[in-house]
Amino acid sequence: MVSAQPTVSFQKKILAFLLILILWGFIYLPTFGFQILDYDDILTISENPAVRNLKDIETIWKSFNTRFIPGLTFALNYAFHGLNAQGYHVVNALIHLGSAWLVFVLVGGLCGTPVLRNIYSPSTVFRIALATALIFVAHPLQTEAVTFVTQRYAILAGFFYLCTLNLYLKGRLQSQRKYLIGAWMTAVLAMFSKEYTFTLPIMLTVLEIYFWSPFLREWRKRLRILWPFLLMLCIIPLTLSNTSLEAVGSTRIAQIALGDSSSVHVDISRAASPFTRHDYFLTELNVLVTYLRLFLFPINQNLDYDYPLSKGIFDGTTFLSALFLGGLLILVIRLFSSQRLLSFAILWFFLTLSVESSLIPIGHVIAEYRMYLAIMGVALFVSVLLAQLLRNSLRYSVALTMILIILSTLAVSRNWLWSDPILLWEDTARKSPHKARPHINLGKWYAEQTKYEQAKEHFEQAIQIDPKDPKTYNNLGVVYLREGDVGRAIEFYQKAVGVDPHYALAYFNLGMAHSYRGELAEEVECYQKALELNPQDEGAIFALGEAYGDLKDDQAWEQISRLEKLGRHDLAGELQGVLRKKFHQE
Repeated sequence: MVSAQPTVSFQKKILAFLLILILWGFIYLPTFGFQILDYDDILTISENPAVRNLKDIETIWKSFNTRFIPGLTFALNYAFHGLNAQGYHVVNALIHLGSAWLVFVLVGGLCGTPVLRNIYSPSTVFRIALATALIFVAHPLQTEAVTFVTQRYAILAGFFYLCTLNLYLKGRLQSQRKYLIGAWMTAVLAMFSKEYTFTLPIMLTVLEIYFWSPFLREWRKRLRILWPFLLMLCIIPLTLSNTSLEAVGSTRIAQIALGDSSSVHVDISRAASPFTRHDYFLTELNVLVTYLRLFLFPINQNLDYDYPLSKGIFDGTTFLSALFLGGLLILVIRLFSSQRLLSFAILWFFLTLSVESSLIPIGHVIAEYRMYLAIMGVALFVSVLLAQLLRNSLRYSVALTMILIILSTLAVSRNWLWSDPILLWEDTARKSPHKARPHINLGKWYAEQTKYEQAKEHFEQAIQIDPKDPKTYNNLGVVYLREGDVGRAIEFYQKAVGVDPHYALAYFNLGMAHSYRGELAEEVECYQKALELNPQDEGAIFALGEAYGDLKDDQAWEQISRLEKLGRHDLAGELQGVLRKKFHQE
């Protein structure tokens, strides 16, 4: 058994937890009052029937696939809170608090490994571990992952990732199998939380190489410990290869290409992205540098970056970015012998981002939430440098305090935007004026607040930017229908289905518009088309039943059984009452 020297006393651990808790509370307690589910939250939670029944594990699995564990927690949230966003924000913030504590424990554990246990004094270990955890919890880049409810994917995966590393370290240091079994279990949970955890078995191998005796000296022993984890490299590819068309998360990683009607092919080597692998990789060279810039100077954060694609190595700053990143990788090797912790910190940054910032094209080339776990590596690098450069306790404390004041102030300011979708999307539209999505979301929220002129203005701007997005035409139709201009509404709904003949929602809305005019035959036709494209649309089934009832058509009664088959007995009963009145049975 390898005995690690005590690196941090129990009293200092209590102090560290209290400091982490206070800083976390200052930044994230205000988010508990946020009542907004926005952006991807609509698809993932608000309009996702899978989260409405906690007992229907099969449906939750089909919907979330490799992100099953977060999906299960969303279903738990829905069971207790419905669509009240407050409960979702509380859970996200608590996961972040847990991750920050695990960062503190992990850094302390690394300093107690055979390679480092005689390098740093207990007081220095405490400084490094505490500073890393405090920067991790306070950095404004973390706000998107924590406050954007759907990105529970990223933070829960990070939590289990850190759990695995801590349990593995404890198992190795104490030579106790129970901790290694626990590490294996949390690794499985991580891999069913988000796809970037594919790197976890590789990270465990890195721990062996960095923090124990030379790997080759006892390679057979190391492989006996590592092989159950290395086998887990198959989990995510195998799960993605069997992904469902109903999945709301993994389809962003696994691109689904439909061939003939009888077969579905899932390409797990790319996401549903318009970018070539070549262009994506070159662009990510610039993105990685941008992530580091945002860590050091977290200003002009953006929910939806309008980031330029790189078409060649000499396009823009791509070559300089490649040189800079290559220099960092060389530094990893150069520091390996003399500054093992600094070398590991840089490698952590690259490894934790390697799935999403390399050769797997994803629809967004840059997203701040992807930095969630990577921030630990950069924070560790900064914390080690601070501890080495500022050995005087007072100077060190003043420097760290100033850094944390700046970071936490920026984080609170950034979180404030998330409290109001209009503020958030106005900020995004100002920073990405040539992207349609911020204008579309602004239009939706202005429409929700019955500010129809502002809504139409932003929808029209979105159409000018991207005239091939059917959703924008549909949204304009909704606004005109709310204003009572049925003719204009029908015009835009027809434009939506003209752009995308498979857009079920536009057919449903077109049917609603025809109902305002009493055009029952056209109304029924539109609902039938909507259900042909989306057979599980409960609203369209109900509306079709009503329309058949107006026509005194007995097919109206068939819609009741359709709703019952979907488990919507409440809607089935409501429709039955409506039809009895229409058929004068009461």
